[in-house]
Amino acid sequence: MKTTVQRAVCLGLLSAYMACGGLVHAESPDKLYARLAPSVWRVFSFDKAGKGLSQGSAVVTAKGVLLTNCHVISKAAKIVVNQRNQNFPAQLEHIDVERDLCQLRAAELPAAPVSIGDAAQLVVGQKVYTIGNPVNMEQTLSDGLVSALRRDKENQLSLIQISAPISHGSSGGGLFDENGNLVGITSAGIDAAQNLNFAIPINWVKELPARSQAALERYRTGNNAQSTAQNTVPKPAATIAVVSPPVGSGSSPSPSPGPRPVVTGPELNEILKRPTPVVESGFADINDIAKLDQFGVRKGYENFLKAEKPRAFAIVEGGTGWWISFGRSPKNPASSPDPRQRVVKDCEERYQKPCYLYAIDDQVVFKPSRDIAAYTGATPLPPASGFASISDISKLEKFGVRVGYEVFLNKPFPRAFAITADGKSYLSNGTNPKNPESSPEPHVRILGECERYYQRSCYLYAVNGIVVFRPPKELQSAN
Repeated sequence: MKTTVQRAVCLGLLSAYMACGGLVHAESPDKLYARLAPSVWRVFSFDKAGKGLSQGSAVVTAKGVLLTNCHVISKAAKIVVNQRNQNFPAQLEHIDVERDLCQLRAAELPAAPVSIGDAAQLVVGQKVYTIGNPVNMEQTLSDGLVSALRRDKENQLSLIQISAPISHGSSGGGLFDENGNLVGITSAGIDAAQNLNFAIPINWVKELPARSQAALERYRTGNNAQSTAQNTVPKPAATIAVVSPPVGSGSSPSPSPGPRPVVTGPELNEILKRPTPVVESGFADINDIAKLDQFGVRKGYENFLKAEKPRAFAIVEGGTGWWISFGRSPKNPASSPDPRQRVVKDCEERYQKPCYLYAIDDQVVFKPSRDIAAYTGATPLPPASGFASISDISKLEKFGVRVGYEVFLNKPFPRAFAITADGKSYLSNGTNPKNPESSPEPHVRILGECERYYQRSCYLYAVNGIVVFRPPKELQSAN
């Protein structure tokens, strides 16, 4: 009885609390829009001659401070934020090219900042709103759901996938939860898909000053894989003055005390054109195509080596695919102009699997995060015979199996290749044979499978990344 009375009292108090407005309710879309739209501005970038370069969106997050995507203002000599008939000059303040997040300052901007939310609290299926300027249509509201929360290799939130429609010009706009809190910056969409769009988490803004400072220090000290002479940026008489980001409290003191030099808009935009330096991993030489055999992406890598620079190559986890990005004019204008920044993202969107950056321009940067040594299995591999290198396709022409061998070279490890005396070939790969009674090891099962299939003798030619073939008498004539 006592418990029942207590429960009734609690329910009564809860009802009264809700009636008095004690609980926070989601705003209606019209009220949310009326409150937030004045804080979403258009961004226009111009070159030194005053020619327009691009247009996007930006969100006011503090007095005179806006967030946008770096690709919106790439190569800009002048930046203007606009809303209806109001124009204000803006200046780059913080820059994080890798995350495509840049901060602008427009000192006289008469706009209230939005409330910052927490992207880490988002759940799939949650309703969200976007406000931006798609195709120059000012202050457009869209709604949708959080479709997925994409995470990086460290399981940190890196992309918010949303069903809310966005278009070119929405880049840099705001992604808001039902209470009007800013949880992301809309950044990209896939033109060939329906409502497949992305935003970067707002939580990254906390790290923006420190990451911007680190980028500036790399640039100033010439650690961008360029010479000091190349890093010297001529400063025109009229520049966009940008205050250098302050050194964090944990930073070591500067060896040269005194005021830090003013960083100009053109200098910051040099960082947009020259992001983090490329560091070779030592995993392989750029032309070592055979090193890619274990991932089964030889054909894709050959295409990469023919692609124009700048270029980047990514491989899919498990050796199931590859992706190439090259040039500074991506098909999707919302994507970064830098191939190294868009290749992994595009790869993962295509395959819906983790992808790993393998090479940039003429350098291999891949560092294996797991054991990717050649598969050996329980049964020892036969030793290399010295008959040919694994990449020597011409050796197979005399046996009439060149095409089959090219297919073999584009299969991931484990794999095995066999030939017959009359110009036939057989391939086994993977550890899941069609016949459950067969060995899971390709080099063990291949000869039995080959001879049952062709009803004649077969000879093991290659296993994984080595040629093990030793010509028998009936094949020596072809030698």
